[in-house]
Amino acid sequence: MYDAIVVLGGGKLSEGRIDEAIRLYKQGIAKYLIIVGGKEEVSEMYKKVRSKIQNIENVYVDNNSLSTADNAYYAKKIIEKLNIKSILIVTSNFHIKRALKTFELFLRGKYKIDIIGVQDNPDTYALTKEIYLEELLHIFNYLKDMRDEDIKTFFDTIRTPVNKILRKAIESGILRKIES
Repeated sequence: MYDAIVVLGGGKLSEGRIDEAIRLYKQGIAKYLIIVGGKEEVSEMYKKVRSKIQNIENVYVDNNSLSTADNAYYAKKIIEKLNIKSILIVTSNFHIKRALKTFELFLRGKYKIDIIGVQDNPDTYALTKEIYLEELLHIFNYLKDMRDEDIKTFFDTIRTPVNKILRKAIESGILRKIES
């Protein structure tokens, strides 16, 4: 049993994630369902929740995220408001490692965190980007003593340049594409 299920938006990959979160929520494994992601994906996920769940008073959404770091940052705000102590994160299989590390960074050991992944079909770019971003996880050790707002600012600052570099390196063949 968990206090909340936290489902992460993932663009086109959000459908499998929200389906699994709804299934788990309907089984009664958590009191709250928290949806975090970008505006469009959260809107679509929330529509699906409203069509599948009768009582939505314990469903919370935040649509300000542009990254996994944003997901953790904004989910934490809801988690603190609701006095939640344990969460189950729902994301994609290929995203589990980075999502867990990111939530651990923001939640700072104060909460029980479990995570499950759903099978989906990420495009080649998304899969390749994830693999290379996982190589940057060691940087989290340097961030753990920073304030949440500073960590978020750090990720906001590097997001666009890193995405551009990875896309250009993958497209030019410098980085090997990983086929799904």
